[in-house]
Amino acid sequence: MNGCWECAEFPCPNEMLDKLRVRTFAKFVAEYGENKLMRCLERNEQNGILYHYEGQLTGDYDLPTTEQGIKNMILFGKLR
Repeated sequence: MNGCWECAEFPCPNEMLDKLRVRTFAKFVAEYGENKLMRCLERNEQNGILYHYEGQLTGDYDLPTTEQGIKNMILFGKLR
């Protein structure tokens, strides 16, 4: 199994999935695949969107307050 998104019980009540960003990224991979996620993250990083701020475990993908907001940031490189 490559990740929790491949589990029949996904999304489960695992405490890691309580984090909006983590849950949304896992759902994104389940829907679009790992390669699409990596391409989007690379493009977004080149355009100044940071996964983690220096010395922190949060970044720009933690700014949206909904799954759709994070998904839009991944797909389009901005809040929509």
